[in-house]
Amino acid sequence: MITLKQGDLFESNADAIVNTVNCVGVMGKGVALEVKKRYPHVYSEYRKACDAGVIKPGVIQSIATENLFGPKYIINFPTKRHWKTNSIIEDIEIGLITLVDEIKKLKLQSIAIPPLGCGNGGLDWDVVKPKIINALSGLDNIDITIFEPKDKTSSSSNKIKNNSEIKPTLNKERYLLLSLLGSYTSDNYVITVNEIQKLAYLMQVQGQKLGLEFIPSKNGPFSEKLNLVLKKLQDHYLEVYSISNKKSVIRINNEYLSLEKIANIQKQIDENTASIINFIRGYRSEIGMELFSIVLWETLKMSESDGHEYLLENISKWNSTHHYIFKSSEIISLHERIKSEMSTFVNYK
Repeated sequence: MITLKQGDLFESNADAIVNTVNCVGVMGKGVALEVKKRYPHVYSEYRKACDAGVIKPGVIQSIATENLFGPKYIINFPTKRHWKTNSIIEDIEIGLITLVDEIKKLKLQSIAIPPLGCGNGGLDWDVVKPKIINALSGLDNIDITIFEPKDKTSSSSNKIKNNSEIKPTLNKERYLLLSLLGSYTSDNYVITVNEIQKLAYLMQVQGQKLGLEFIPSKNGPFSEKLNLVLKKLQDHYLEVYSISNKKSVIRINNEYLSLEKIANIQKQIDENTASIINFIRGYRSEIGMELFSIVLWETLKMSESDGHEYLLENISKWNSTHHYIFKSSEIISLHERIKSEMSTFVNYK
């Protein structure tokens, strides 16, 4: 169960407390400073790990508190590379993957988590919160308490308002896009614009006539025109939080969408949606969709004579987070899977 609250992280009765740290051995502010005061040996172990170059994005450190009361563990979670710099959202994403594994490894029954990368880190809580929730929502029978920033919570005042009161018409393509978003986010109906960009790209590759032009961007294929479409759907079928272009967070109004069934093509839309969801199996996350769309882009460009080295060389030119997580063997495996399934995938119209 995931609970959102405000208050003192250290008054939590959780088995473990997540401590936000940098990678250079300094605990000078916020949660980290309090940990340093309360658990000097935790700071000592953390400092040794930093000096040895062990602490880096995606590498967390769990240290037993050795106390009779309070948390059993402090989990040092790198949110900043240096205490002088701001946090990077990709580092939070990588760390969350590791955190899930650590929770399972320690067999924790409860954990308390601060607003990772926000506050001194400079990240937008409306962007970070859904990433934490999405990453941890698959953990069963664990009490997860997420402490929100004291000066900011997600509310209607943080939403982007649409000036138009007129409900936009849903043609087949718009309805298919919304249906796909609903299926993709069926656990909580929350998604980033970055993920929507990748799903729309897949729709167009599948053969849907979206009329979008995609170009290579830092995070994979991107269409500026798609953002205009999302703006039209905003406040009617979508609720948009946080103004930060591709990193904006969107909630799908699935109850509203369910009333808009297009009877004569509903079966076709359901089949097309299922085809895309099956095609991206195993990659349904923001960083997973980045990799999938980039490998798909490069696969479509390749000729029969181009080999794996050519593929890896071209993919390395994309400035994407996937470099931190996925091995060359995984990229090649995905490439081969895409090739083997492409003919079936594009047959859905």
